[in-house]
Amino acid sequence: MTQKVGVTSVFGAPTGQQFADLTADSVQTDFQCTTPDAKASVNGQFVAIKISVAAKSNFEDSGWPSLALSNLEFTAWDAAGVKLMDPVGNSAGCVPDAELIASPIEPGTNATGLVILDVPKGAGSAAFVVGGFEGSYGWEWHW
Repeated sequence: MTQKVGVTSVFGAPTGQQFADLTADSVQTDFQCTTPDAKASVNGQFVAIKISVAAKSNFEDSGWPSLALSNLEFTAWDAAGVKLMDPVGNSAGCVPDAELIASPIEPGTNATGLVILDVPKGAGSAAFVVGGFEGSYGWEWHW
């Protein structure tokens, strides 16, 4: 589902049961890494997505024990809609670990932090899919 920055998404069941709230608070293109040993982007630019999550105490009822949320669970596309083979690229070490969203997010806890992607310059999009499996529940943001 395509989602707007700042709008809260709900991960829930068709029955109406809600397991987590997820908000992309901001999406920053041409993000500049802050660590002295950060490597240059291999795909063209870093994009930083600031995400806030509130995992409900009943999260395990979703079928997942916790919510894994890192750049490894993201798929990304370039401006032409071509799926990127490696949206992680050189993003490891771009910012201190304390600035990244803590993952996994346990039931009944909240987390806010960055997900850094290494993507081509210009417009594009990225999707977070619960469990990282295509066809699973997820959201997509454009820049």
